Amino acid sequence: MQIKNWKDIAYLESGTKSRRQACMLLKEYKTLESLFVFKPILVSTVCVDLDVAGSLAF
Repeated sequence: MQIKNWKDIAYLESGTKSRRQACMLLKEYKTLESLFVFKPILVSTVCVDLDVAGSLAF
């Protein structure tokens, strides 16, 4: 089992459609860059493949 670096969202670029969408939005709006001084770690059902329909509501 490979341990993910939860501080690097690169793992979202592959995988489910929800993961790719989350990654795209986080990059587009520079969310983690804006919060950099707080050392953010992304936590969500999408990250751990537990998301359900509607987890990402656009």
